[in-house]
Amino acid sequence: MYLYLYPEKIDEIYQIMIARYDSFNGQCLELNLLFDLGVAFFERGDYRQSRSIFRELREKSFSHPARSGILKIARNNNGSHKLYKGYITKIVPNKEGYVHSDSIGYDINFSVPPQKRQLNIRDDVEFKVAFNYRGEYAIELSLR
Repeated sequence: MYLYLYPEKIDEIYQIMIARYDSFNGQCLELNLLFDLGVAFFERGDYRQSRSIFRELREKSFSHPARSGILKIARNNNGSHKLYKGYITKIVPNKEGYVHSDSIGYDINFSVPPQKRQLNIRDDVEFKVAFNYRGEYAIELSLR
């Protein structure tokens, strides 16, 4: 939350969040802290650490209402939504699919029904990354 209220202090807030997380010695139960830290790692390009934090959050937030819907969308330094490039790696008809971005380094899932057109495996796409307590997922996929 504070990352968006005070974007000029992003580095200081980021360091405070890490210190707060570390103070729990691996037993952090502050779900909002885990979420904000996962998003912050992702937006700073530390995708593996973000994935690790979101894995921890998923385990601790079972049946929490913030596990569905969009809570945040990844942003650039200037505050605009960041676009990623990738390609479709897998599609489960009428359920979900996966898109791979070389810059992120792993597949991210997306929901198939909301897409505006039929997507196929190996299609090159642009997309945004959204977050909830289950982690990151691709939204607004469009062909490149």
